[in-house]
Amino acid sequence: MVDTAPVIIAPPAKLNYVNALRGWAILLVLLVHNGLYGSTDLHYFSPLLQTVVNQGARGVQLFFVMSAFTLFLSMSRRKQEKHPTRNFFLRRFFRIAPMFYVGIAFYTYWFSGVMGHPVSLAKIVASLTFLHGVNPYWIDSLVPGSWSLAAEWWFYALAPFLMPRLTTVDKAVRFIAYTMLAACLLSIVLTPLHAIPEQELWYSFLFSFWSNQLPVFGFGILLYLLLTKDGQDKSLQATTLLLAAGAVLFVLFTGFGNNSLQRTGAVSEGQHYWFAGAFMLLALGLSKHAPRLLVNPIINYIGEISFSFYLCHFAILFMLERTGHSDLIHPTRMLTALLDFSLRYVLVAIGSILISTALYRLVEIPAQNLGKRLIVYLEKN
Repeated sequence: MVDTAPVIIAPPAKLNYVNALRGWAILLVLLVHNGLYGSTDLHYFSPLLQTVVNQGARGVQLFFVMSAFTLFLSMSRRKQEKHPTRNFFLRRFFRIAPMFYVGIAFYTYWFSGVMGHPVSLAKIVASLTFLHGVNPYWIDSLVPGSWSLAAEWWFYALAPFLMPRLTTVDKAVRFIAYTMLAACLLSIVLTPLHAIPEQELWYSFLFSFWSNQLPVFGFGILLYLLLTKDGQDKSLQATTLLLAAGAVLFVLFTGFGNNSLQRTGAVSEGQHYWFAGAFMLLALGLSKHAPRLLVNPIINYIGEISFSFYLCHFAILFMLERTGHSDLIHPTRMLTALLDFSLRYVLVAIGSILISTALYRLVEIPAQNLGKRLIVYLEKN
């Protein structure tokens, strides 16, 4: 999953941690996707190591937290514009659509032309209009990982509405609590319906659906209010604390609605929410003190190109599998499996950085500059 919030090019030193966290997020995502390839790597891993690899998926929630934070920060700095809402959506479109459309073109060719699996016109149109997130069969089947873009786009639709209303820490905490409760209740209602024959796909869809991820974005909003002057009132009412405690306990006691969700591995007791809260605390800490181990030019640069990285690393993994090179070393035990996993991870990471650098310069930056020029023109007329 990917962070499609505004890229902060050459950010002030105090905001370096933003790109750094994006960098760590994409490296986490690569961790879990790398584990899906290689014939038997994870089979030889210890249960603890398997868990660490699989939890790399939570890098998407780190993207979401930082996305909400930077979006609110960006909107707060542009309140003086004549048409801030229109300009907001123009910036969002030119930020994600051009690169996403490149991804749609490539993966349509890959699945239909290379793999021989025709891609329906409806699926392409749904992806082009960011509506692929409403259908379990479309949400993640054309551009790999694009379920996160669907969730992002729905959050974009809500952001201009939420910005003037979530103005205090208390309100942000209430928002997180209410959306957690709503997501849990919706899961309880929808999970047993089995609206499609493929049960695991249905469970995965419910986890990926934007309403289930909305509380994660809420932690990014809370981060914004904690770190900026816009959240001057940082007190919490007693009723808010009770509401938050009730929401957390409800999610924990219900196991997020249905035990079958846990059996598929899609979710475990709202675990993605606890990760989101931890990521918010991590960002808070890094805003005060950024150790060079976590915030440095290399990881900052990876964060800067993380959107292109997110979209292209799947292609490299696909090509390795297609050419029979997923296993660089045939794993026979823990040591060789770990070595095979690590070599593939490094190879894909380096390849993704090289390709992403080109895509960032040839697609992302020109598209963003085009959007800026359009906004300047519209503001003058």
